[in-house]
Amino acid sequence: MTAPQFAYGQPYQSPYPTDPFDAPVRGISFGGALARFFRKYARFSGRASLSEFWWMFLWNVLLGVVLGVILVAVIVPASIDLARSDAFNTETAAASAAANAAVWGLIGRFAIIWVIVVLIELALLIPALALVVRRLHDSNKSGHLAWLLLIPSVGHLIVLILCLMPSDAWGQRFDRPLAQA
Repeated sequence: MTAPQFAYGQPYQSPYPTDPFDAPVRGISFGGALARFFRKYARFSGRASLSEFWWMFLWNVLLGVVLGVILVAVIVPASIDLARSDAFNTETAAASAAANAAVWGLIGRFAIIWVIVVLIELALLIPALALVVRRLHDSNKSGHLAWLLLIPSVGHLIVLILCLMPSDAWGQRFDRPLAQA
């Protein structure tokens, strides 16, 4: 089968019908973007609109703020109580043991919350990468540009700028064709 010829300036039309789930949803709501984010958990084919990308960006920022507030709300009061207590009066062995127990209790609380945060971030890593790849596809860029995220310092900025590019009709080439019967 030969490749179809296109007139200059005409939008790309795939020769094969594509799955509508691959098409980007322009002007999607926050709830719709969140539902689509988790339904397309590890789907790297297809495209994602700018609104879908920005709603998920906002959701990730809000989630980070909430987790940070929880971490601070648990750790700071415990450390203030520890600093105000007489546990650091190490004139006796009992006071020294109390200080050690209080410090290890604080470290334990921090470790538990830190592990929970890391598990949440790891659970969201694959869908976030899939969303970035789909957003790059919508702007007619290769999803392999997501590898730029591995460059320290500037990689995230480069990928963010690429994700800000406007949608391109030629990005339809990244949609997955329906199975031919």
